[in-house]
Amino acid sequence: MMKKMLIAVAFLFAALGVQAAPIDSLFARAPESVLPLLDLGNRLDLLDLYNSKMRAEISNVYNGQTLLAEKTPRHLRLQLTAAGTFDLVLLPEQEDTVLLVVRTFATPAVSSRLFFFTPQWKPLSKAMPDYKPTDFYVPADSTDGDEREDLLSKLRPQHVEMQWDASSSRLLLSLSTAALTADDRKAVAPYLRTLAYTWHEGRFRRVEPVAP
Repeated sequence: MMKKMLIAVAFLFAALGVQAAPIDSLFARAPESVLPLLDLGNRLDLLDLYNSKMRAEISNVYNGQTLLAEKTPRHLRLQLTAAGTFDLVLLPEQEDTVLLVVRTFATPAVSSRLFFFTPQWKPLSKAMPDYKPTDFYVPADSTDGDEREDLLSKLRPQHVEMQWDASSSRLLLSLSTAALTADDRKAVAPYLRTLAYTWHEGRFRRVEPVAP
C-alpha cells in the first residue's frame, strides 16, 4: 500500500511540473491515520497553492477549512480546523531523519501531543520533553502573596501547549491560559514562563526558559 502511495505521489508531482522538496513529499504520503482530514488530493492542492505563493486554504474531507499556514524546508504547519493545528518537523539524526508531529487542540484550554516517526512513517518511541508542573512558574518572591497562588490555582489541571519555533529550531512549551477570563490571563502572565527545548542526539534537551 505504501509503495503504491509513493508511486502515486511521484506521478502527481511530476504531472504538476514541480520537484518535490522532502517536506512536501513526506507531507503528501503521511498515512491516513496521521492526517485523516486530508486525502492525497487535498494535500497536493495545499502544496500547489502555497508553492505558487497563493493562500493555501481548501475544504477538507469533512467540508471544513484547512490552511497550510507556514512551510520551510524542515517544518510545515497546518491550521487543520478552527480548533486544531498540525506541525510536521524534520529533526536531524546521525543515521536518519526523525519526523516530529505536534498535534494541538483547543477545548477551550489548549493542549498538545507529540508523536515521532521514521521517514517511512513508522512510529518511533522517543523520550518526551522533561518538565515538572512547577517549571512553568516564575520563582516566587516575598511580594507575591496569596494573589499569585490564587491565580495559579485556576490553571489546574495544567494544559500544556507545545509550539515549534522554526526561526530558532526550538520546541516551546507553555501553560494554556485560554480557559481563563481576559482579566485573569493578564493578571497571571507575570507568574508564568515558557520552556524551550532543542533537539540534540536523539532527544529534547531544555535550554534557558523564555522570559514571560
